[in-house]
Amino acid sequence: MQRIHFAYRHTDLCVSIYKPNDFFTLKKLKTMKTLEKLLVEDNKNQINVLHPYLWKGQWVFDDESKGLDKEPFVAGADDMLDHVTNNGISCTLLFSKNEFPGYCFKITKADIIAIDGTFYYYDDGDHSLDLWLCPALFRYFNPAPQEIYFKVKNVKY
Repeated sequence: MQRIHFAYRHTDLCVSIYKPNDFFTLKKLKTMKTLEKLLVEDNKNQINVLHPYLWKGQWVFDDESKGLDKEPFVAGADDMLDHVTNNGISCTLLFSKNEFPGYCFKITKADIIAIDGTFYYYDDGDHSLDLWLCPALFRYFNPAPQEIYFKVKNVKY
């Protein structure tokens, strides 16, 4: 959780932002618009939401804001979705590089170097698998995080 503090110095509005495991940063703001932009950028996509669905037998998702249409889950990511949805046909998938309340599972970055994309592994104690996330991952995280936390909701069968 980050804390935001405001300070007035003569005619300048300044803001300091504290994030866990980070230093205080002090930024001089010219207008309140600058503050709004700073807050949006700083909080951008702490928890991301996708709506994966089966299309012609393949798990895919759309994210217009990232320019993605029917982006496929492949190379183990599709198998993970089959498992966590109990062979559903669509769901809502929340994900973040940080733990968040109610997350259901996580994937951990594997020590495998990929030319494109990133290798991860999934292990819930009963089921484990290796998976690859394509370069679309970098539209959400850059660099690829060590762990990604997930919550699956609204599974349809």
